[in-house]
Amino acid sequence: MSNNTAADKIAGIDMNYNARVEINTTPTASSGTYVSLCEAFKNINMALNEVIFSTSYLADSGYSSSAVTGLAPKLTLAGEFNANDPACVYLNNIQWQTGKARCTDIKMRRGGQQITVPVTLETIAISGGESTAPNAISVTIAFNGAPTVSQYDTLALDITGSIPAMTVGTAITDFDVTTFVSGGKSPYTYQILGFPNGLSISSGVIGGTPTAKTFAGTGTVTVTDSDGIIVSAPLSYGAVSPASNG
Repeated sequence: MSNNTAADKIAGIDMNYNARVEINTTPTASSGTYVSLCEAFKNINMALNEVIFSTSYLADSGYSSSAVTGLAPKLTLAGEFNANDPACVYLNNIQWQTGKARCTDIKMRRGGQQITVPVTLETIAISGGESTAPNAISVTIAFNGAPTVSQYDTLALDITGSIPAMTVGTAITDFDVTTFVSGGKSPYTYQILGFPNGLSISSGVIGGTPTAKTFAGTGTVTVTDSDGIIVSAPLSYGAVSPASNG
């Protein structure tokens, strides 16, 4: 039987919002200009489109064997057109062009892997709808050849311990979140939500002086690395008691 708790399992889930895709908007230049496809696009799907060879030989007694003999991967993204987003502007500028103008390359990070690959941009669609609805945008990105796949350190936040009981008007002992962060790409930025009034986080350290009585509870700590990958974890805290009048 596994000793993993439900929290351990959930902590290992890679959310779709952790995916990062960048597209080269100057493919004919001497050096690429990569912009994010994550600012205006909110839905991402990958299809490997496997080519399967299946056969059975006389010695196989009628049973078949199969092998994956090829891949034609495609990545589809959809979102809302934003005229201030450089990726949207790039796709808008080339949607009526064909041939080499539709060829570029992308970088994608997902599930601990970084993929770099030349691509063709298919099915660029910037569509309308109801008068009060934003224009939708979608694109299918077809891989051209085999991608270069490498590993990268995924960002993790595994907090142990808690903030002990506090007193109004008395500074708490600093709680250093940085010791619980691993992987990702520094520098990191930190945020907290749901903690007693008077507490804040600076450079990964939670400190401050509680300003009001409150019950014990649980707040959320969020860490973002320099690639924009986000992880969050709960942190419990003790009750805040009123200051002594003695």
